[in-house]
Amino acid sequence: MVKALQENARLGTSQSLQKMTESGIVPTTKSDYGSAMQLMEQLIYDLVGMERNLIILCHEYQLTNDSGSIVGYRPLLFGQLRERLPAMFDEIWRMVMDNKGNRKIITEGKVMFPATTRLGLPKELPADYYVLRKHVAKHFEVSEDELWKPITTK
Repeated sequence: MVKALQENARLGTSQSLQKMTESGIVPTTKSDYGSAMQLMEQLIYDLVGMERNLIILCHEYQLTNDSGSIVGYRPLLFGQLRERLPAMFDEIWRMVMDNKGNRKIITEGKVMFPATTRLGLPKELPADYYVLRKHVAKHFEVSEDELWKPITTK
């Protein structure tokens, strides 16, 4: 997309790039990719290191073979983070939706997608924050309010 905008600008046919430049917006380039990936990875390491319950939601990236068939799913992140992010967490869940629009959490992995639980959660749970909160608090044998207290700053 960026290359297309740049080429159109070179040819004088890109109104989008012209408007971006006039507005002071600098378009991203391929060289920005590595920096963005490092910043995202550092953010995730910082969040994981907070010693709090952390939930990161990601869309799914479809892994495909040469014929285009889906062979697996990973978090929709760029680069190596697709494989490294799940290794940073004890709990990997997958949310799915049935034909009626009901959402559920899957805690047991299959070949197609990583999922795991060390909390002894059921294989499937309703995708409801309060249901998940109750199960996690029960595992740690603490009250829900104690386990899920907000982070405060000094």
